[in-house]
Amino acid sequence: MAIRTVSRLTERGESARTLKDVFVQMLEEIGVDSVEALYADIPDALRLKGKMDLPEPFLSEYELARHVEEILAKGDGSHS
Repeated sequence: MAIRTVSRLTERGESARTLKDVFVQMLEEIGVDSVEALYADIPDALRLKGKMDLPEPFLSEYELARHVEEILAKGDGSHS
C-alpha cells in the first residue's frame, strides 16, 4: 500500500499524518487490532473471494456530486 499524507490538521494540531497512521488510529478507536478482526464472525463461505471490480475513487466532493447528477439526469424521471 502506498502511503499518502493526510493534509488536515488533527485535534492536537498535527499537520502531516500518513494514511497508515490514520488507519491505525481508527482501529484503536473501535478497539480492534486489525481489519480481519472485524470480519472474524463472518463464515469463510460467505466472504467474497478475490477483488471487487470498483471504479477509482473520486478525488473531490465536487467530482462525486457531478457524477451523481449525471446518473440522475439519465433517469426516466419517475423517481423525483
